[in-house]
Amino acid sequence: MTHLGTIAQGFESPDLTSPSQVGERPATLDEVIDHQNRQSELLLAMAQMLSDVANRAEPEVASPSVTPAALQEVMARLDRIEKTLQVTTRHAAGTQARRIRCLFLIHHPTAWPAMREIVDVMRTCEDFEPVVMSLPHRFPLLQQMAGENEVHTMLAAQGYPHIRIRDAAAETALDQVRALGPAVIFRQAPWDHDLPACLSAERLGWDQLVCVGDGMNDVGMLERADVAIAYGGVHEPCLAAVQSAHYVVYDPQSLCRLISQL
Repeated sequence: MTHLGTIAQGFESPDLTSPSQVGERPATLDEVIDHQNRQSELLLAMAQMLSDVANRAEPEVASPSVTPAALQEVMARLDRIEKTLQVTTRHAAGTQARRIRCLFLIHHPTAWPAMREIVDVMRTCEDFEPVVMSLPHRFPLLQQMAGENEVHTMLAAQGYPHIRIRDAAAETALDQVRALGPAVIFRQAPWDHDLPACLSAERLGWDQLVCVGDGMNDVGMLERADVAIAYGGVHEPCLAAVQSAHYVVYDPQSLCRLISQL
């Protein structure tokens, strides 16, 4: 059904309460949290802008008015911006101790309702910052990535802000994920084949693999996980999934509480 992984950040955060950084007096806790929230919103907006710039630039590559030198200069500038964004985001993620950033990688519209329940709970919880990303997919018999626009249209119609990774930009997805610096990543399927190759479990480099499943097709994934969770939020998990799990939960609230304690 779903699997997710936690990522070790490994960044030392600046001391935002130091008078030399925020003024002559130490910042209050509310001021620090407000600063972190505004910084987080800015970084998410910048990540979306980078995605949009890359996608809009692609049709221009074939234009005779665009010289290789000019294109190389633009790409170099984008690369510098992206690297700066990644470093800044990780500093922000490290200081934002009160909120756990969870990234939801959505490529399968039909399976979205199961994820949506968890996103909705996190949106009302002060402990979490859910971020949704729409992706193309490659289901069996498809030779190339496609279908992101369908995911985007569904999310937009339902009122869920999201970062888009369009079909032609599928292999940039890992850069965007790293820039966001999530603590937890949710995927809709355990199979790497469905997703851009850069988002395979191995490439994401999880520090700890936490798998959530409910059916027989999830048992192998649950058995390999560092932490296995049988989830009954959609329907009763099968007996084999329960037997393979370290934990069993039956609603998104319990799942979120468990994730916050891992």
